[in-house]
Amino acid sequence: VGGKRKHFTQQQMDALRETGFDVLLLHDGPLSEKLPKGQVVLREFIEEMQPFRVYHGHFHYPYRASIGKTEVIGLGHIAYGGESIVLF
Repeated sequence: VGGKRKHFTQQQMDALRETGFDVLLLHDGPLSEKLPKGQVVLREFIEEMQPFRVYHGHFHYPYRASIGKTEVIGLGHIAYGGESIVLF
């Protein structure tokens, strides 16, 4: 939602609101103190839903931040020494 490309439709976001979720995996990252170029709409969605954890890529450098009770983890590009994760 928002920006030039819409990765989630409003209908998909509404469905997530109804069902809830613990982990959110994104391409782009939310606006935060450590990611000033992040997306405001993603930050607002995270503030509203408060999942346990959010992972995202796009910016290619690793960091950790908090939005409310949510831990946000920006994943670095593995070629540049970034973190990698495996989700089960």
